[in-house]
Amino acid sequence: MKLRARQCRYVTSDSGSEAIFCGGQTKEGSSWCPWHRQLVYTKPSSSGAKPGRGFIVPKLA
Repeated sequence: MKLRARQCRYVTSDSGSEAIFCGGQTKEGSSWCPWHRQLVYTKPSSSGAKPGRGFIVPKLA
């Protein structure tokens, strides 16, 4: 699937030679649709710890 502007870039399948992306509609400034954004984005800690990039990699089944 060829992605266009404002389409979700969450990889739903990776056959090795070609990745398949969600392609759902995204909000301005996001690479993911609302559903996939909540799966991969975590808010930085307010405990004073050094913040990371704020992203986690979901485990593949």
